[in-house]
Amino acid sequence: MEKTSNLTLPALILGGLIALGPATAGYFIHKGIVESKDRERFVTVKGLVERVVKSDQASWDVTFLVAGDDVQKLTQDYAVAMDKVEAFLKDHGFEAAEISKISPNFTNNRAMGYGSDKAEPYNMRGGFTVQSAKVELVETTHRDMLSLLQQGVGVVDLKPTYRLSTFNALRPEILAEATRNARQMAEQFAKDSSSRVGAIRRANQGIITLLSPTASPNQEWNAGEDSLMKKVRVVSTFDFFLE
Repeated sequence: MEKTSNLTLPALILGGLIALGPATAGYFIHKGIVESKDRERFVTVKGLVERVVKSDQASWDVTFLVAGDDVQKLTQDYAVAMDKVEAFLKDHGFEAAEISKISPNFTNNRAMGYGSDKAEPYNMRGGFTVQSAKVELVETTHRDMLSLLQQGVGVVDLKPTYRLSTFNALRPEILAEATRNARQMAEQFAKDSSSRVGAIRRANQGIITLLSPTASPNQEWNAGEDSLMKKVRVVSTFDFFLE
């Protein structure tokens, strides 16, 4: 009897520990689930940045058309027009290195079946391409195209296009501003819900677009290539943890 009593006590202790084990494990599992859910409390916000900047590179094709029924005279008229266009560009302040000739394009309208019998049978198209960092000079010179028409040059008006070569240098600054704007929105939401903004859970920098400065906030596509001033826009999406 005494031996049996000695064995019963350890057995009871062991049984108690075994019974307690699942309950203890269940407590820690439950606590882990709650903490995991708490960590998944987050808010999704968007950070919008719009900034108007000036282009720093311009490209412009200054082209013209001459027409006639005599090929020899046509080529002479073409050469005269080329001289006038080149003088026009240089008089406005462009250097020789900034302008280059466009290859002449000759068309035999009759042979190609274009136009009526009364139309000029031949025409030639040519001109110069301007590549310059003098973006404001390009803008003002383009406005003065009438003076070429007054000289008898049949100008084909093609608008200059402008680009921003420093676009990549602006990216970090613009994205940082978008992040700050998004966090401010998240903090306002957290204040209204009696929470505190934590770390970034997920971030999508979005697409940085170049638009015309007159593009509306809802306008997603407007390349603004012919605008000297450009609107740089980015809409980034962030998830912030709430604590």
